[in-house]
Amino acid sequence: MQVPSFASIDRQRFDRAVEALLKPKNPYAYSLFSAIRRYLYQFNLYDRCDEIDILIEAYSRGVKKIHRGEEIFNPKAWIRTTAFNIVREKSRDLQRLSRVSYSELTEQDSLTRDPKQYGLDSLVAEEEIQADLRAVIAAYRQLSRTDRQLIDWHIVQKLSWAEVRDRWFQLEGTCLTLEALRKRGSRAVLRLGQLYDRLRSC
Repeated sequence: MQVPSFASIDRQRFDRAVEALLKPKNPYAYSLFSAIRRYLYQFNLYDRCDEIDILIEAYSRGVKKIHRGEEIFNPKAWIRTTAFNIVREKSRDLQRLSRVSYSELTEQDSLTRDPKQYGLDSLVAEEEIQADLRAVIAAYRQLSRTDRQLIDWHIVQKLSWAEVRDRWFQLEGTCLTLEALRKRGSRAVLRLGQLYDRLRSC
């Protein structure tokens, strides 16, 4: 699907705003990360995800919004509001899951879903998943070695940033702060998302 030119311009502006948040000594970046940390503690989610996870999801939602033809007039304010909404949604989802047992979920699913429609939906979903996977793999291969390594450690292997720091020291022989590693990791995911989006829009 070809992205409209106006969407491309908005996407570039949005990307620049997000990249600016990752620059060292950016006062707004400090304010934003502090706010997201506060949201996570407020909703008792800090042990389940961190600020970078929320920022990445907010970025992903922004890209989808732009590609739907919607405009983000103030990217910085939009990201902050969206980050709060994401944290609130995660909290609600967690509370909902704690109230509903697995058996209740599966029973309700079997009663409400049309088997024929389920088969068609599954086929379409499978094709979309395969296309997504091919694009993700192709985008991943275009990343630098260090970008791939950070994504593999933190997202695939689910290592904490402290564990990533230890791995980094063993591999590179240099010691980085957790904040520096988080920013490098978020930039790697940002580049992966941009490459993926470019491949999927062809």
